[in-house]
Amino acid sequence: MKLLGVKLLNLNSLKGEHTVRFDVGPIADSGLFAITGATGSGKTTLLDAICVALYGRVHRHPSDVTEIMTRHTGECYAEVEFLAGNETYRAKWSVARSRGKHDGNLQQVKRELARYTGTDWELVGTQKIRDVDAEIVRLCGLDYEQFLRSVVLSQGDFTRFLKATENERSQLLEKMTDTGIYSDISAFVFREADNQKKELDKLTEHLDSTPLLNDERLDELNLSKTNYLAEANKAKQQIKALFSSIEWLNKLQELHAKRTQLHERSMAHQAELEGMAPAINQFARHNKAIQFRTALQRFEDGQLRMSNLGRLVQALQLDIPELLDSEVTTSAHHAEKSAEFAAGELLETEAVPHIDSTIKLDEQIKNEAKLLADARREQAEIEREFRNNEESVIEKEREKTALSNELEELNAWLQSNGKYKTIPAELSKLQQVLVDLAMNEQKVAGLVRQLAAEKDNLVQKQSEQTKYNQQYQQSADKKESNNTQIAALTRERVIALAGNTEDELKELDRVLPLKIANAGRQKERSLRYNKLVQDITRYNADKERKTAAIDEEAADLGNIAGAAEQAGAKLDALRKIAELEALVKNYEADRDKIAEGEPCPLCGSIDHPYIDSNRVNDLNNITARVNTQQKEVADLNTLRQQKELLLNTLRAEARALAQNIAAATIQHDEEQSAFEAENIRMQESFDLQQPAAIEARMAGMQAQHGEVVMINEKLNKLDDQIKAGTDNNIKIDKWQRDNSDSAHRTATAIEIHNTNIRNFDLQLSELSGANGDMTARVVAVAGGFN
Repeated sequence: MKLLGVKLLNLNSLKGEHTVRFDVGPIADSGLFAITGATGSGKTTLLDAICVALYGRVHRHPSDVTEIMTRHTGECYAEVEFLAGNETYRAKWSVARSRGKHDGNLQQVKRELARYTGTDWELVGTQKIRDVDAEIVRLCGLDYEQFLRSVVLSQGDFTRFLKATENERSQLLEKMTDTGIYSDISAFVFREADNQKKELDKLTEHLDSTPLLNDERLDELNLSKTNYLAEANKAKQQIKALFSSIEWLNKLQELHAKRTQLHERSMAHQAELEGMAPAINQFARHNKAIQFRTALQRFEDGQLRMSNLGRLVQALQLDIPELLDSEVTTSAHHAEKSAEFAAGELLETEAVPHIDSTIKLDEQIKNEAKLLADARREQAEIEREFRNNEESVIEKEREKTALSNELEELNAWLQSNGKYKTIPAELSKLQQVLVDLAMNEQKVAGLVRQLAAEKDNLVQKQSEQTKYNQQYQQSADKKESNNTQIAALTRERVIALAGNTEDELKELDRVLPLKIANAGRQKERSLRYNKLVQDITRYNADKERKTAAIDEEAADLGNIAGAAEQAGAKLDALRKIAELEALVKNYEADRDKIAEGEPCPLCGSIDHPYIDSNRVNDLNNITARVNTQQKEVADLNTLRQQKELLLNTLRAEARALAQNIAAATIQHDEEQSAFEAENIRMQESFDLQQPAAIEARMAGMQAQHGEVVMINEKLNKLDDQIKAGTDNNIKIDKWQRDNSDSAHRTATAIEIHNTNIRNFDLQLSELSGANGDMTARVVAVAGGFN
């Protein structure tokens, strides 16, 4: 609320209509102004007008506010314009006597509240006294009592605000300044102070219950401290040596691990070499057999020829029944054919070359059987070249045709020659031998096919084993690389720890933010503490100045009071003289009748001091002196009131300073206690008077915490990398375990194939021997034809 103007009519000593504007010059331009004047000049009436216009009450007339009306007047009013928020309001209080006469009966008091719309005044509410009072309190924010204690302080009531209770003053100031939040803050501070006080009491009780150490015990503890520090330094050196030993042990463990890995790799290579022994042996056999490639070629040709010969024998077996029939026919017609004997002899002579050719074939069969035994180790190359011998087969077919022709000629010859009657029996034997030989050749062919299949399977399994060995070696190399990387990361991790443990770093990461926050709070407490020290110093200086001024003003007031008392006594004396002079003047007619030496008809005295004719002048003089003395007394009283007001103001200010000092001292002590308690709780040694040092410490802790965070982040990253390497090793180990069975099965299959190949070689060797025997029998049969 802001007052804009006051208008009044017939209030107390201010008779008539008066207007005071606070929103125009020169009052509006002065900022601060005083209402001064002699006693009874109407200073307080202006304040009464403001109070009665707003609240309908005045401090000087609590029982009957109408006493404020000027005597011998018929009406009065008080009107106040004020600004509340952004609106301009006018409050008016008025009362009148009946018919406007000064001796008329008093009418009912009227209240009015209006708002300025920009062009005119608009009434607010019902204009009932209760409604107007409520609206005024809402607009001003103060009730009547609060208004008297804060805004309008009547003469002699300045201390009323100061004498108000703490709750009343707090409520008043809160409403005046709209600082209700500070009440909440104050309540919080009070609760916190109470809690801190209880905590302080506990600490004090604990401190009181803690026995103090005597000097002897302190010396012992200091000596122990010195010894402990020496032992701590020694322990640090030992720890440093231990860290060096640990680093050496870590390197030793790495070397042991590397040696183990190399040994494992050596064993794996040895096992791999042992697993490749069959292949190595096969390769050695291959190198030995490579020189028999030409003989093997001849062996294959011999096999083809033997096969063709077997087919030829089969054809001869088919012709045996015809030969037997031919023998019967020959016996029946033996006589008839005797004449043809000579011609048969000639035919025999012609058949001898053919028999010689057959014998030569038998010799070739023997040679081929021998070559078969010599070339058995080179069967690995037989299958591929076996498929390329179609031309030789065609050639042998031609030879078979020639042999068939020769056999037909031989049969014809036998039919024409009787001396060869035993040939059918011999041919039957030869047929059986040739059948057995053909069966053996079929077995040989089957074994050769099985041998080729086994070799194909062996090559496939060896390829699988080679692929597995390559993958295994790659996984082993990858695992070794992972182990090397893990070892390097572990060393880097040890370097990053810099002699600290992970628990220590975690504890630092947890504690340092608390210490940083505590340092921030301690710095704020230190700043508040130092400001309170400055405030207390300033308050004390101001209080000393106020005390000196109070003493000076009190002395002046005493002098003025003494002078006023003397002036009052002098005024009383002058008034008595004036009264006597006036009394004498009333008896002038009687005084004229008094004769000198004669008794006074009134008092009987013969002494007449006032008989002098200059009494009139004395009365005028004494009246003038009384007036002068009255003015002097009034001036002294005014000056005394001013001095009293000033002295009361100074004393109030001194008391306010004392309260400020007390409050600041309490806050000072609370800040100091809280600071020291926080130092004890956080085990710190901050200096309360050095906020800059606290801030520097806090910056150091922030930097340290930043380093700890970076180290923890680096450790987490290294741990992730180490875990990734370890996980890869686990996967490699799992792959090796999962595939070891497959590799074992492959190796077993290779061994089985090698065994089968050896068995097939043995069977082929046996069949070759049997073929040799059969060939010998064929030769023997053929020899019987000679």
